[in-house]
Amino acid sequence: FALLGFFVLPPVVKSVLVDQASKALHRSVAVQEIRINPFAMTVDVSGLSIRERDSEALFLGFEHLHLNLDGASLFKGGVVISELRLLNPRVRVVRQSGNQYNFSDLLDSQASAPQSASSGPVFSVSNIQLQGGAVSFDDESMREKHEIREINVSLPFISNMAYAVDTFVEPSFSAVVNGAVFHAKGKSKPFSDSLESELLFDLGDLKLSQYLDYVPVKLPIRLQSGVLDSAL
Repeated sequence: FALLGFFVLPPVVKSVLVDQASKALHRSVAVQEIRINPFAMTVDVSGLSIRERDSEALFLGFEHLHLNLDGASLFKGGVVISELRLLNPRVRVVRQSGNQYNFSDLLDSQASAPQSASSGPVFSVSNIQLQGGAVSFDDESMREKHEIREINVSLPFISNMAYAVDTFVEPSFSAVVNGAVFHAKGKSKPFSDSLESELLFDLGDLKLSQYLDYVPVKLPIRLQSGVLDSAL
């Protein structure tokens, strides 16, 4: 069991993951290392990168992913994860001419795929952490570039299992959006009929001139400078 988990499964899983993901995404996929601990029921994936379809530019990737599977999965009839930690994820979004994006082909493939009548998997995930994330948005149509960095997400618990649908999910989020500091937190019951939710967010020093080109109507003013602060 130890030999299988520590030495046999990691290279097999890595090979299958890279091969199947490359075929499904029509992009080059690489993984630096996969480690599995069969006794602790943990999986660690290091150095995943997905390249653009027609170039070597990075489309999506992360430094490290840690998953800790809970033994409760064996008798609760669903996937139970006691910890999920993602370090330094990176995403590059490009808006091209004709309102197309560098991921539009993936959306088209998903839309044309046969739709399943299944309601989806039953799951419970605790201790979700995303640290040091970054998103770059290159709008070629507007000749604008935007950057979201220092993305941090914390989610103590989320589950769609019957016993947990009336339990509040309490996420928190922070990031720097084009230099503006953004903080948000809230609580919600996303799987209950009520969808009861609250959201609080703080935004400081958002430079308005960076977003005027996206207003769908012609404004009767020309804004030379201005910032937005909000506590909502």
